[in-house]
Amino acid sequence: MAILPQITIVLQNKKVEEFTFYYIITLGSYRFFYILNWIYRYYHEGFLCWTSILSGIVQVLSYSDLYIQYLKR
Repeated sequence: MAILPQITIVLQNKKVEEFTFYYIITLGSYRFFYILNWIYRYYHEGFLCWTSILSGIVQVLSYSDLYIQYLKR
């Protein structure tokens, strides 16, 4: 959740450095693949950790506004 202030500033400012923007997009993408990892582990190992899955989903959802802005850009 430490990234939320950065996301807020990026969304409020119309002009953002590309490096910062891509850094935040990369962090969000990491969380998306993190969720895919847990899905893979569930199907192949039978391991399920709800805490990790829910925290990953919450973080991906927190990045959703930024992804929408990126796609509009």
